[in-house]
Amino acid sequence: MVDLAKVHQRSVEGFNAAYQNAAAEYQQAALAEDVDGMAAAAQQMAALRASMRELNSMASEYVATQRQATPSNRYGLSEDEVAIARNWTSDNRMSEDEKLRTYAEQRQRYRQARADGSYRDDQGTVRR
Repeated sequence: MVDLAKVHQRSVEGFNAAYQNAAAEYQQAALAEDVDGMAAAAQQMAALRASMRELNSMASEYVATQRQATPSNRYGLSEDEVAIARNWTSDNRMSEDEKLRTYAEQRQRYRQARADGSYRDDQGTVRR
């Protein structure tokens, strides 16, 4: 699996090199008093800065989703789902593993019913 940090670092290096080239073009245009050249270089620099911000935002979003999606058990439940599964019943005869398994099975049934249309979220709503 490719390490996201390496991908991000490679992208940052490419953006930095491109930005430095655009800054050098701006300086050359300024020395030559070429207003059109300066404007073109400035636009390129602005576009690169915006792209860099977006790249950083995408990397942050990816890291956040990976943290949330990391299952904390063999049933693929998130930490929040595990907390719910542990407390969904007051039946003390069920082991924690049984509670997690049952919760995961019910969650899968619910997802399947929503996917095939046999259960809809708008059931029971009053429409006038």
